[in-house]
Amino acid sequence: MARRSQGTGRVGRSRSDWERLVGAYEQSELTRKAFCAERSISVGSLDYWRGKLRREAAGPGFIELPAMGGSAWDMEIELGGGVVVRMRRG
Repeated sequence: MARRSQGTGRVGRSRSDWERLVGAYEQSELTRKAFCAERSISVGSLDYWRGKLRREAAGPGFIELPAMGGSAWDMEIELGGGVVVRMRRG
């Protein structure tokens, strides 16, 4: 499962190790702090991998837009930071 990196004292875990750890945490009734203390992992690492695995499982953030009547349309999408995408047809 875990292996020590040379000279650093740090433990290197694979993706599958983290998948198992995150799954075990989510099935446990322990707090994050207690779970991490039991397994000698940092809360920050657990949080990082929980978020990473959750985002990947959610897939791309696409939404389907409903069809609009007629053949002409205008659409603006504000992405933030002053970025606006404008689409026009017709």
